[in-house]
Amino acid sequence: MPEKRKKKTLTEQVVEQILAEIRRKKLKSGDPLPTESEMMQSFGVSRVALREAFCYLKGIGLIVSRRGSCLRLANPGLIDLLENTIARIILPEQEMVNELFELRRTLELGCIADAVENAQERHIESIEKARLLFERLSRETPPDPRKLDEAEINFHIALFRSSECRMLGVVMTALREFFHHRICREEDAHWCTPGNLARLRREHREIAEAFRACSPESAYRAIRNHLRDA
Repeated sequence: MPEKRKKKTLTEQVVEQILAEIRRKKLKSGDPLPTESEMMQSFGVSRVALREAFCYLKGIGLIVSRRGSCLRLANPGLIDLLENTIARIILPEQEMVNELFELRRTLELGCIADAVENAQERHIESIEKARLLFERLSRETPPDPRKLDEAEINFHIALFRSSECRMLGVVMTALREFFHHRICREEDAHWCTPGNLARLRREHREIAEAFRACSPESAYRAIRNHLRDA
């Protein structure tokens, strides 16, 4: 029997609608997208669902935004690639973890500016608490990979709580369930070495400092650097 395909999420459906709108209007690089209000009315979706789709599209570089400005098309050539990716969203379980990590990277890069700009003191305190927990666990001898995995996920959850991106929250929850695959593979055993843990502590501090300084640019550079080997 043919494999039953999972129903697309609302975010995936909204992404497809945005792509179709870009094609219909024949937008070129630099052209503005319709306003949020126009797309909400046209697609029949909420502002939250629309913004989750925007976060994904910003993360892969298809659209760009600046504070106080409209969304603009950045790289139309990504449309075909993205549509093909959505069309084959179901993956074998063995590949799902890697796909989740890639989706997390995409969403985090797209959400980081909003997370920094929306962060309140309680969010920054939560980030610092998660950072210090990871640092303490990473200095134990020997370090416990399972506890470190959990602490790393909690740090990322704290970072992006202020972004209010529900899709990213779903991905984080899924990664929490699948993280045991990582420490069961011999090729991933290196991640708990003293050198790598020292690098992670340093990168965590850089990200937390960018939040404290309310600098989206610094936070974007820091999270991109942090995710390069994730």
